[in-house]
Amino acid sequence: MYNGHRHMLPNNGNGNMKSNQNIKFYEIMELARNEFNKILQERDQYQSQLKDYEAKINAQEDELMKMREILNQFENKHLEMERQYKQEIKKLKMDLENGGISNMNGDMRIRNRFNENVPPPNLSNNRDGYMNGNPQNESPRQKQIKNEDNYYRQQPPPMAMRQNNKIIQEQPVTGVCNLDPDKIPREYKREGQDWLVVYNPKAPRLLNVELYHNLEHDSVVCCVKFSSDGKYLATGCNRVSQIFDVASCTKVCELVEKTTQKEGDLYIRSVCFSPCGRYLATGAEDKIVRVWDIKKKQILYNWEGHDQDIYSLDWSKDGKTIVSGSGDRTVKVWNLDTKSCTLTMKNENDPTMPIGNDNQMKDSGVTSVAISPIDGLCVAAGSLDKIVRLWDTRTGKLLERFDGHTDSVYSVAFSNDGKSIVSGSLDKTLKIWDISPQTLQYLRSEEIRDKNFEPIINKNCRHTFTGHRDFVLSVGFSSSQQYENRESNEWVVSGSKDRTVTFWNANQVYNGDPTTVAQFMLQGHNNSVISIALSPIGGMFATGSGDRKARIWRYTSA
Repeated sequence: MYNGHRHMLPNNGNGNMKSNQNIKFYEIMELARNEFNKILQERDQYQSQLKDYEAKINAQEDELMKMREILNQFENKHLEMERQYKQEIKKLKMDLENGGISNMNGDMRIRNRFNENVPPPNLSNNRDGYMNGNPQNESPRQKQIKNEDNYYRQQPPPMAMRQNNKIIQEQPVTGVCNLDPDKIPREYKREGQDWLVVYNPKAPRLLNVELYHNLEHDSVVCCVKFSSDGKYLATGCNRVSQIFDVASCTKVCELVEKTTQKEGDLYIRSVCFSPCGRYLATGAEDKIVRVWDIKKKQILYNWEGHDQDIYSLDWSKDGKTIVSGSGDRTVKVWNLDTKSCTLTMKNENDPTMPIGNDNQMKDSGVTSVAISPIDGLCVAAGSLDKIVRLWDTRTGKLLERFDGHTDSVYSVAFSNDGKSIVSGSLDKTLKIWDISPQTLQYLRSEEIRDKNFEPIINKNCRHTFTGHRDFVLSVGFSSSQQYENRESNEWVVSGSKDRTVTFWNANQVYNGDPTTVAQFMLQGHNNSVISIALSPIGGMFATGSGDRKARIWRYTSA
């Protein structure tokens, strides 16, 4: 049996059996190696795919985190807006219970000049709706006015009033604007693409008016002002002042304060050119008066001193003085030579106010200032306490007090000869006041200047213009214009929260028909006309509005 199996052992003679076994081994090894390489390739592919998936998952996680942060911010902002709105509603209810808007905080009332149309907060961009004048965002009071049968209400007849136990007659209304576009014949209208002029059928047509330029802005246009040569227009908005070439409608300069905090709003409430046109003064909500070098776009001076927002600025004709008015109830005189404040006039120091009138004085923030265009010796200031005050810019003394409005005064301006002042008020009227002869004599006489001067209380205005359906926010005098075969005309111009601008004849005295004083009414914005400016060279005026537009208008003799 043993010998019978010896043939199964390797044959050392020719080696065929051993060779066949080696070949099979190598083939198996080759197959194993190929399989192993294939597995390695698949592993690499799986690892690459894994990395891609991990990267996508990380990116999605980052995006989810950002979305979560944004949602948290929106939620926090919404809650804060809701809280503020509830506080506002609560305060307004208290104010109404205590007698209405006259009891509101002074600074808050000035701010309502821009914000009264803001609707209840929501997660949508409600600010755009307000700025664009969306009718659905109108206040209840505006809707009430629109629903009234007598849309353009006439001034009630003069009423008797009692003062110091004596019956005196109120001054008659000498101008009424009763121009309903739906009732005026077509020949007394002129329409543009998005504006309408309605002429007074009862008055001779002396002017033609048309839109000259439309200047779009990114926020509410709080103020507009021409340079002294009429070639440039400055506007004030949120955080930026801009200067435009009037002829070409091109923006030539943009002034931005880069050191202020970026959070929240910072509206430029007033702008004013220097007489030479090289500098621009700006007043804002951060209580600082800034004087800019326009060409270099740099700030020359930062003047601090006011305790509340600055609402108005004016530059004297000789270029040496800037006057500012603030919600802190003061008027400050800034000297360009000393680069400092030289005088501060406080409403609390008004010697003509009755004793014990502290509550009224607390709400007497200064809304508007204007320097006499002739000599700069006096400044007119309108305040929330319904009064226009005339101050001596050399001594800080009160010269005259004009008392007649029934609500806060929001705008004042001098006539071209410096002898009269026009005031616009929340009582929806304008008034022209003539400075008393005693005050004019004091200002012009060196001898009287050194003597004691008792302030004059003036309660008799020359004209009362009525017809605006809402607050009068801005007023001005036009430059005098000479017409062929006619007397020269000086126009009083007013801009209102009712979104209109009206031209009134300043020279026409009360002749028994007060409805002939208004020349025309212009509807050129879809939100409040916050600011107007008359070109010093005549023929143009500018308007700034809550609809984020500034517009330049041209008027010529008819």
